[in-house]
Parts: sequence; C-alpha cells; structure tokens
Amino acid sequence: MAEDLRHRLRFAASLTFCGLLADFGYVMVEAAARFSLDKRWPEAAAYFVLGLWSMFAAFRGASLRVQRELRHGR
Repeated sequence: MAEDLRHRLRFAASLTFCGLLADFGYVMVEAAARFSLDKRWPEAAAYFVLGLWSMFAAFRGASLRVQRELRHGR
C-alpha cells in the first residue's frame, strides 16, 4: 500500500515538473517575442531557442514517463 502511494506521488511529481518546464518554455518564447519587437535579435534568438528546447524537453519527458507507466501496467 505504501509502495503504491509512493509510486503514485513520484509519478505525479514528475509530471508536475514537466508541466513547470513547459510553462518556463512558454514564458521564454513570450520574452523572445518582446525582444524581437525591440529589435534585439540576439536576445530574441537565445530566448526563443531556450523556450523551444524547454517545451520539447518537457513534452518528451512526460511522454517517456507515461509510456513507461503503460509498459509496466501500473
């Protein structure tokens, strides 16, 4: 019983972390848009790449975590 609860909490925590990472990526892409409006291209490019990388990492991490759960039948 305790092991199942611990497993569910770890699963929820990992998906929560992935969600926070995706939110961070979204904020970075918004910042890139603001920098591009000010014609600050190097900063805009850096923030855009960081934002896209963060969102990709978040969705890939969540996808792998869910696939692992489905594979093990929990």
